[in-house]
Amino acid sequence: MPAVGGLGLVLGAGTLATAAVAGLTAIAVASNLAFLSDNYNFRKHQSEDNQGLLRALEIGAPVNPAYDLPLGLAEINARAYTLAVRDWGSPAYTEAELGSAPENSRVDADRTSAAMLHLRLRPSASEAHPCRTLAASADGAPGVPFGPGTITIRATGSSQAEIKLGRFSADLPVDAGAVRPGRPASLMIPVDRSGRDWRLGAEGGGPLTVCGAGVG
Repeated sequence: MPAVGGLGLVLGAGTLATAAVAGLTAIAVASNLAFLSDNYNFRKHQSEDNQGLLRALEIGAPVNPAYDLPLGLAEINARAYTLAVRDWGSPAYTEAELGSAPENSRVDADRTSAAMLHLRLRPSASEAHPCRTLAASADGAPGVPFGPGTITIRATGSSQAEIKLGRFSADLPVDAGAVRPGRPASLMIPVDRSGRDWRLGAEGGGPLTVCGAGVG
C-alpha cells in the first residue's frame, strides 16, 4: 500500500506540473495575441516608418516566414504576422502608398526586404544571358531594373565596385557587397508578393557587365 500511495503522489505532482506548464503557455499565447491585437487597434496611430516596415514584412513573408522584424521594443514574426493579417486585416501601407510614402519609410522598407530575402552577392563561376553594360558612378545611380531570378555581375575594368540596390526608395540604400576584377559574383532575387522591380547600381569606377533574364 505505501508503494501505491507513493505512486499516487508522483502522478499527482506530474499532473500539477503539466497543468502549470499548460497555464503558462496559455498566458504567453494570450499575451502575444493581445500584443498583436493592440497593434491592430492602434492602426491609425502607427508611425509612417512602421507602416513601411510592415509592408516589407508582408511582401517577404512567403520567402522567409521565420524572419523576426524588430519593431520598437518587440519583434514581430513574419509567420505570426501573416496569420494576424488574415484574421484582422493589415495595418501596413498598401504597395501604392509605400511607393509615395516619405523617403525614410521607403529606405527602411528596402533594407528590411533585402535582409528578409538575403540579397547578398555570392561568388559565381557561370554567366547568365542576356547581358548589358553598367557604368559605375560616385553614388551608384541611376541603376538598372531587374526582376526575380539570378543575375551575374562582372567588373570588366581594373577597379572594384560596390553593388547598391533599391526598390521603393528613390535612392539605392542597400549594400549587397563588392565586385572585384576577375571575380564575378551572382545575386539571386526570389519571387515575393510584390511585382515591383529592384534597381541595381554600382558605386565606384569602371564598367561592369550585368547578365540575367530579369535584367531590364
